[in-house]
Amino acid sequence: MAGRRIRNTVKTALAGAGVTEVELAAISNAYAQYMTTKEEYLTQNYEGASTLFGPNQLAAVQQELTRVAASVADSSVPLDVGPTPLQIDRTSLITLQTGVVVDSAPLLRSFSDVRTQPSSSYAVGSVASAVFAGAHPKNAITLVSSFCDVQKLGSNGVYTTVLTDAHWDLRYHWERYLIAESKNKCEWNIRKGGRTSVAGTYRFVHRG
Repeated sequence: MAGRRIRNTVKTALAGAGVTEVELAAISNAYAQYMTTKEEYLTQNYEGASTLFGPNQLAAVQQELTRVAASVADSSVPLDVGPTPLQIDRTSLITLQTGVVVDSAPLLRSFSDVRTQPSSSYAVGSVASAVFAGAHPKNAITLVSSFCDVQKLGSNGVYTTVLTDAHWDLRYHWERYLIAESKNKCEWNIRKGGRTSVAGTYRFVHRG
């Protein structure tokens, strides 16, 4: 409902510029989190309790979007951009995370080699897995978009990513082995009714 009200607010503000349709992309982050209507906020269900800036948060957003939309419709309307957000100097941050002292591949093997191959076929409802000779994930924890992917082979002969480790059905497990080796396991729950429960040729992709 909050999205509908925002859309109607912007549509009204842009009507004079000939705009008849407004599409709202509800992309947010931890700063905004949930945003409910005042009525929903007062019930204090999960979403209402997670609306960080109180019962009038939606009204405040509508107010500011009206200002922005007016300036978009007419460039002569001034728009105060407000103060410049504080930029954090990441080089001055203190971390309590220890570094990776030693990280090595298995003897006579290389990083990314497969330790345990997956089976050639799986049934829906089972769990597919593969274990790689990877590196310690701390080496690139902020650089790797996904440690494990599941990709499906298309009719054009090209593999397309259908799951990343951000998906509930794909898990990444790291285990220290011996002194400095790593066992990096990709585990895929082939859930019934899931996007990957369709028969086909799939493969694991491991990064790190």
